[in-house]
Amino acid sequence: MFQGTVPKPVIQKMRDDIKKDQDIDGIYIACSGNFSVERSLFELGLPIHSNDVSLYTTMLGDYFSGQDRTVSLSEDGKTNFSFLEEYIKTPLDKAATALCLSNVMQFLYPRNMFERRNLKAYFDTWQDRHNLTKSKLEESEFRIDSYNCEDFIKFLREMPGERCVIGAFPPTYKAGYEKMFQTFSSLFEWESPGYEIFDPETVETVLGKAQGNTMYLITDKPINDGVEVVRYVQQSRKTVYLYVNEKGLDNRLVTDKLAVRPLRYKLFMHGQVSDDSVLSIEKIDIGEFNMLRTMYLNKSIMMKNPSLCFGVFLDGYLIGAFGVNSPPSYMESAYFDVYPYCYLLSDFPIVCEVRKLAKLIVIAAMSKESQYAIQASFGQRVRCVVTTAFTEKDVSMKYRGLLKKYGVITGKDKEGINYAGKMGEWTLAEGLEQWRDRKKRMA
Repeated sequence: MFQGTVPKPVIQKMRDDIKKDQDIDGIYIACSGNFSVERSLFELGLPIHSNDVSLYTTMLGDYFSGQDRTVSLSEDGKTNFSFLEEYIKTPLDKAATALCLSNVMQFLYPRNMFERRNLKAYFDTWQDRHNLTKSKLEESEFRIDSYNCEDFIKFLREMPGERCVIGAFPPTYKAGYEKMFQTFSSLFEWESPGYEIFDPETVETVLGKAQGNTMYLITDKPINDGVEVVRYVQQSRKTVYLYVNEKGLDNRLVTDKLAVRPLRYKLFMHGQVSDDSVLSIEKIDIGEFNMLRTMYLNKSIMMKNPSLCFGVFLDGYLIGAFGVNSPPSYMESAYFDVYPYCYLLSDFPIVCEVRKLAKLIVIAAMSKESQYAIQASFGQRVRCVVTTAFTEKDVSMKYRGLLKKYGVITGKDKEGINYAGKMGEWTLAEGLEQWRDRKKRMA
């Protein structure tokens, strides 16, 4: 789902089209999130009208539009964060509080000593952080002409008939925003607007709310009746479509540029694994990792760029790579009770004469050396590794015996299996010996 960040090529497309049209009287943005679109279009000098239903966005929107509304601490907020009462008195206070809390959401309900220390350290310097954030907000020239806290369908329906441009960026997962802001909203009480949970399957109906104006609509759902202006191919995740209801506009295809760079390492193409072979790992940059992806992964796989990339080497020659994502936030980690963990985003071997290399890459990713390197890079402890095998089969042979099956993903678009397992159970040398023994037993 869109978490406040609309793809830059999409915003640039809107900017280019708006500059060409001299008759536009205003800009209306539905589902504003972090106001990334509004901030990018602000310099055009047109009136901007925003909309959202989350408390987080409303705290920001009220300040940017010069409004105020009553927000108080909930019983949970009074019990655990009573000091916040002094920081929600004015619209500026509330906007700064929303931004400051967004930086520590993953630790608001700590589950271990590490998270408790992080939360305490953050709140020990809360006043300084809050004052600094207030200063930055006051220094910023960004403002909007109005903010409407209501259902975005109602917002679009009640727009004036003037010539305007509409940007609609509804969630791509049903109840997605509710889950994302659940922790934040639990701290406060306010007069929340009534609205229906938006079903992404009905996104096609949104185009009909434009009332003769130009509407830009972002979704991951193909719409047969819309005019596809930009098909934004995110190399990191999935295809995102930008539709417009006005024909005749420039039709373009915009894609992410995949950063690649030549490999610095020799590949293990014709070598043999001996009793004296040495298994090692080394950090590689994202360009080299992407080069390996283009060489050895299916081109249809849309993968998020990892936070950290490693090459796996045998006797100094590259045999594969793996990438991991930083330990997730508290809300994301609720999907697994193995915590703290890192997410194994991708792991793959090169193509060579040695069989079963895929399992050796996983063994290397779970080793003590890998665990220490990941912890040092992320600055926090990592106990487990979690990954997902997208397959229609009952088991992934690559992960079987190393990771435990942790759940099944079933959906209209994809099926897969979640796996999880402890890290640091063996060294690289022990892992290589373990892999050799497995091969001998299967021979």
